[in-house]
Amino acid sequence: SVWLLSQIPEPKISDVKHRGLRRPMSADDRRRAFATYGHGLSMVLLAYILLTVMRSIRDDFAVEIWRDLGEAGKPAIFAQSELLVMFGVVAVNAAAILIRDNRKALQVAVSTMIGGFALVLLAILAYRQNWLSAFPFMVLLGLGMYVPYVSIHTTIFERMIAAFRSTGNIGYLMYLADAMGYLGYVGVMLMKNVGGQRLDFLEFFLRASMFMAIVSIGLMFCGFVYFRRKLPPPASVALASST
Repeated sequence: SVWLLSQIPEPKISDVKHRGLRRPMSADDRRRAFATYGHGLSMVLLAYILLTVMRSIRDDFAVEIWRDLGEAGKPAIFAQSELLVMFGVVAVNAAAILIRDNRKALQVAVSTMIGGFALVLLAILAYRQNWLSAFPFMVLLGLGMYVPYVSIHTTIFERMIAAFRSTGNIGYLMYLADAMGYLGYVGVMLMKNVGGQRLDFLEFFLRASMFMAIVSIGLMFCGFVYFRRKLPPPASVALASST
């Protein structure tokens, strides 16, 4: 993998023109970046923290969740469900490359995240109404969580830098997201272990997932409005590219 990374060619002039100049960020660069799109970035980070917690619970406690769903003792079901989730997540997020305009791609990515959180809500409501069995429920839940999770890694930050014509890279933004997201998950695990209370794990998971989805939809909707207003007009982007 390291050898393959070393074979990646340097960006072409057309790459720099389309995506902006990428270089290591100093402390001043990081402060300027946060000042430029800090409000929108904060909304994305808050949604990412909630999403990381619930995605991690779904993965780390999959045995308990499947057991409570009535599917205990079926190890093959892990591969079957996650394979479908993987194909769906890759297809949705890979399609973002078809959108050349960075402004539009960023807005579509935020809208896709909102759609993922909405899918989580719909899947839980359908399961509670006995419209879904355990297997399609877990597949839809996985799609609803992983589509926005991967979108942040592959599209949101990348297109944000390109759309704002910032000089930097996504390393700083990914550090913020992952550091805060996994710190939140550690905090939840500590409270769970220290609390010492036995609980209905499936019911806790469903309620926490609904809370995550509802709050995240609100955050990402506000983020969509923010980016729509804050992004420079296409003419400004073209001028910045030419200079």
